Amino acid sequence: METTDNKKKIVLVEDDEVLMDMYCAKLEMENFIVYIARNGKEGYDVVLDERPDIIITDLVMPKKDGFYLIEKVKGNSKVNNIPLIVLTNLDSERDKQMVYMQGVNAYLVKSRITPEILTQEINKLLEASVS
Repeated sequence: METTDNKKKIVLVEDDEVLMDMYCAKLEMENFIVYIARNGKEGYDVVLDERPDIIITDLVMPKKDGFYLIEKVKGNSKVNNIPLIVLTNLDSERDKQMVYMQGVNAYLVKSRITPEILTQEINKLLEASVS
C-alpha cells in the first residue's frame, strides 16, 4: 500500500465550487493530496501550514485575490521556491506578463484547458523541480 509520504501535495486556491470540485477530483485520482482554499489569504495560510509541492491559484477571488497570494508567496523565502500555476479566466497579455514577472511558472486559461492538461502541466513542473 502506498503511503501518503509518496504523494505530492497541492494547494488549490479557487472560489468557484464547481471548478474546485472538478479539479480536486481529477487531482486526487492522479494520486495528489489536495488542500483547498477559497481566496488568496486562505491560500497563503494553507501554503505556510502545508508546504505543498505545487500551488494552483485563480486570480479573481473575493477578499484577497491571486495577485495577493503570488506576491506573498514570492516574497517569503521559506516558500518562494514552490512552483506556482495560475488558473484563471483572465486572458490579457498584461495579466500574463505581470504574473510571469513575479515568478509564476505557468499561466493557464480555464476556458482553454481540461483537467488532463492541468495534470500534465503539474507533472512537468514537478519533474523540472526535481532535476
